[in-house]
Amino acid sequence: MASRLLDAFHQASAARSGFEASWRDIAALIHPTRSQFQRKTGAAARGQVYDSTALIAAEQLAAGLFSALTNPATPWFHLEADDPEWAEAVETAMNAAFNAGGGAFYTVLPDLFRDLVCFGTAILAIKPGPRFFVRRLEDVVLEDDGEGDIARVFRRFKLRAPAALQRFGPQTPQDVRRAAERGEGQYVGQFIEVTEPLRHKGNQGQSGRQDDLLAPTVQITVIDAHSGRTVETRQRSTAGELVLRWSTANGGPYGDSPAMLTLPDVKTLNAMCKASLLAAQKAVDPPILSAHEHGMRGLKTHPGAVIYGGLDASGRRLYQPFMDGANLGLSLEMEQQRRGQIREAFFGPLLVAAHAPGETATAFLGRQEEKARLLAPYLARLQSELLEPLVQRTFGVLYRAGALPRYTGSALHPEVPRVRLVSPLAQAQRLSEAARHLRLLDGVAGLGVERDALVDTPSLAKTILQQAGLPSQFIRQDAAQ
Repeated sequence: MASRLLDAFHQASAARSGFEASWRDIAALIHPTRSQFQRKTGAAARGQVYDSTALIAAEQLAAGLFSALTNPATPWFHLEADDPEWAEAVETAMNAAFNAGGGAFYTVLPDLFRDLVCFGTAILAIKPGPRFFVRRLEDVVLEDDGEGDIARVFRRFKLRAPAALQRFGPQTPQDVRRAAERGEGQYVGQFIEVTEPLRHKGNQGQSGRQDDLLAPTVQITVIDAHSGRTVETRQRSTAGELVLRWSTANGGPYGDSPAMLTLPDVKTLNAMCKASLLAAQKAVDPPILSAHEHGMRGLKTHPGAVIYGGLDASGRRLYQPFMDGANLGLSLEMEQQRRGQIREAFFGPLLVAAHAPGETATAFLGRQEEKARLLAPYLARLQSELLEPLVQRTFGVLYRAGALPRYTGSALHPEVPRVRLVSPLAQAQRLSEAARHLRLLDGVAGLGVERDALVDTPSLAKTILQQAGLPSQFIRQDAAQ
């Protein structure tokens, strides 16, 4: 079994090599603070970045997604069940778990979204507790099932000898065990963790019992990379890795990203900025023309310097600054065009635009409709690959730990609540219907027909308020009567 998994790992690693060149460029030019796919990090990596437009645009998109999808200050999901009081109690407990300091949920999400908009693929690990971690894409290799779904997740990791011995016990590789016994704490073992779905027999979960619905769903196998021997095998329910992709237009297990789309512009802009800086430096501190080589020795060029012997007996200059006549204004104009394209690729104007003073409700709903329309393909994937599974798996982790109230309703109904997303971006999708209703009303008003004679205005207003996300307790029950 271990040899089969190792062969699959090597094949998936070879298939991933086509993405790594783009990832390295993105890590160097757009995400230099994340030490992935590059040897230089921090200030050394930023040394080759001459313009920060892409870095700021990626940061703004990641922050915009965090604020619009999972803002901790506002509800972003609701739970629904046959027993509303139970669903409300479960939702309260889950929000408390998300906000708990030990889980660090809201502190890891910005990094997750930043990896997503830069590399197109991001991995969120969920462990019992619950605890949340962002996996480095550099350490993860994905294998698909040929239809775009993830079949296996391979993760390379290292453990120091004492930690490996404590974790794997008798199954610890011999070289790691000997190093631990000799007290060589710096000795590091390399391992490969394979996560794959379990193939259950029968109709698992059809009875509706919670034990069935939270049965083990993945099998985790850890292999020693040196010997190729299995050192750990276990099954896990609900927790694990969530693989999030911005787009799967390439048809493989890895996603595309806005950074990949605009990478040619980023490279071009960096080259243009470098050239402009060199041209500006030459204009401010130009090369000096001299009559002969020996005349340049000891020449002082710093501000306020006195150059003795710089004039001949007739008062003519012996040294002349060389000007190349570069048009810096044209370079700056071309750079601005590139910056605009980069901001467009990262949806900058769409997410950053604020509510305009004096803007009508119809105009505001129109902008929200445009936002929902442009982000709809990506929002649907974010919902299906991150938000809904995240809530469901966190529910499973907390339920198995006994941290959630038990369902007291009929045993024929499963104790897994339904998830409804109510984030600002999810509401923006629903606002498109409200915007359509308002446009129809404007059209009716243009025909000179009395609106109240044709339309139940209170009922329509109540529907629009519900679509806009106004809590039901603030809407009068007799509003539509």
